[in-house]
Formats: sequence, C-alpha cells, structure tokens
Amino acid sequence: MMELLLETKLTKWLGVFMLFKLCLAIFPTIIRKIYFLLITAHRVDIRNFGEWAVVTGCTDGLGKAFANELAKRGLNIILISRNEEKLKNTADKIEEEHRVKTLCIQADFKKRDCYSNIKKELIGRDIGILVNNVGMARTTPGEYSTVDEDFIWNEIDVNCGTTCIMTRILLPLMIPKRKGIIVNISSISAEMGSPSMGIYGPSKCFINMFSSCLRKEVECYNVKVKCMTPGFIKTNMSKLSHSFFEKFPILAKIIFPDAKSYVKSAIESFYEDDLMATGYWGHTLMGLLFIWMPLKLRMHTTYLFVKILNYYSTKQKLQ
Repeated sequence: MMELLLETKLTKWLGVFMLFKLCLAIFPTIIRKIYFLLITAHRVDIRNFGEWAVVTGCTDGLGKAFANELAKRGLNIILISRNEEKLKNTADKIEEEHRVKTLCIQADFKKRDCYSNIKKELIGRDIGILVNNVGMARTTPGEYSTVDEDFIWNEIDVNCGTTCIMTRILLPLMIPKRKGIIVNISSISAEMGSPSMGIYGPSKCFINMFSSCLRKEVECYNVKVKCMTPGFIKTNMSKLSHSFFEKFPILAKIIFPDAKSYVKSAIESFYEDDLMATGYWGHTLMGLLFIWMPLKLRMHTTYLFVKILNYYSTKQKLQ
C-alpha cells in the first residue's frame, strides 16, 4: 500500500514537474509569437528581397504550397523539379491565379550534372528567396541492412547535396545586393530521429547544422537563413501517417496540417530572427513536449510510433 502511495505521489510530482518545465519552454515562444503578430512595424514587403523566388521540389505537397503562397504575395516563381508535365501544369495555374511570371527548370536532383543548366538559367536574375524544399524518404519502414545502396546515395544527394549546391549557386547573386533569404526545409526528425526509416532523420541533422554554420557566415551580408523543422504534414511524402491520423481526427487538427495551412503559417516566421522554426504552432508544441527526453528515449518513442503508423497503414491497405 505504501509503495503504491509513493508511486502515485511520485507520478503526480513528476507530472507537475514536466508541466512546469513545459510552461517555461512555451512561455518565451508565446511572447515572441504575440510580438511578431501584433507589432507589424518590423515587417518588410517580401518582394523587397528580390523579384523572383526559387522553389525546389515544387510540383507536389510542401513545395507546391510554398510556390503558390509566394506567388500570392507578388513574387515571380522559378520552379525546379523532375517531372516536366507537372512543372508546366503548376506554372500555368500559378500564372493564372496570381498574375505573376514563372520559369520552369526540369532537373533530376539525383543526377549531379543537373546543376550546370540550373546555374545558367538563374544567373542574372533578381532572386530574393530560395526555398530548398526537395527531399525524399522511405515510404515504408524497414531494417537499414535491407535498404538498397543506390537509394541511400540518392537520399544523400537529394536531401543534403541539393541544399548545399543550390545555396552555393544563389549566394553569389544575393551577397552583392546585401539581401535575400535562404529557407532550408529540415524536419522534427532531426531531433526525434527516424529509426527504421533509413537516413532521413540524419540527413535533416545535416541540414540543421549546415543552416547554423551558413547563417554565421552570411549575416554580415544581411542575407537571412531560416531552417524550418516541421512535424507531420499531409503530403504524398507522409502517406505512412495518413491512416493513423484519420483514426484520430482531433490529434490531426493539432499536429497534422495540410501543406497550404502549414506554409501560410510558416512564411510568417520568415520575419522572425530565430534560425530554427517549426513553422506551425502544433509542431512547436509537439517539439516542446518531446525535446526534454534523453536521446535514447526519443529514439525508442519514435521507433514505436513508426511501427504504429505502419500498422494502421498496412491495415487500411488490406481492407
């Protein structure tokens, strides 16, 4: 009985402690958000960075949403992706809906020889924003020992190499005019890990550190670097999650936005001074809930959650 009482009290005080710690973590975030929402004098027209925005991986999901939202705010859009037909369809819709110019560049980022043509097309243009969005990941979990070696190299080239090379191409266009924004799309997986999902999480750790180093280098040129670390977003890349969140709609409303909702929120964080931002309030809350965990516990939690996602996904396919 005494042991049960002690365990109950211990659990109670542990819960109180964690709630207190969470409140301490959330409070500064809330204050910053209120400041940037209410005090608008610090904001500048996003078009002041340049006439054009470049978005990679722009024909689906997050990239397509970024392209549309930036066009909606008056920027001409340079679309870079692999599928030529999808590129043309996306460009036509953007021009029709937002009355801006577009430029399509077909490129397969798995092939390193694609960058010479990209560089040729971009040189001489007034580019103010680069959104390094393109990425790839496994669609189903599995042991790393079974992953195809070519897939691993492709994931490294697309998730890490593209961000590095596109940034290298664009910086010489931004530095002389002393303005521009480099937006690197990372993931909460950089903190939570991605056991059984290959090198997706580790590749996003690279993006976080690359962004941090780059920011220090270019801050003297007034070029901004923003590293977005979203959680779950309803896109083709997150199909594994769809079945699970369909079963838990209330949870989905908090941490599983569609791409359009996420991007509309994320762009507001471009004005903030912080390097890292989840871009969405539910993802910020999700990060704060788990960041206190020791690394080993985070990995264990993610590993179990991926198994749960796979269970619901497989169950739906069999129905």
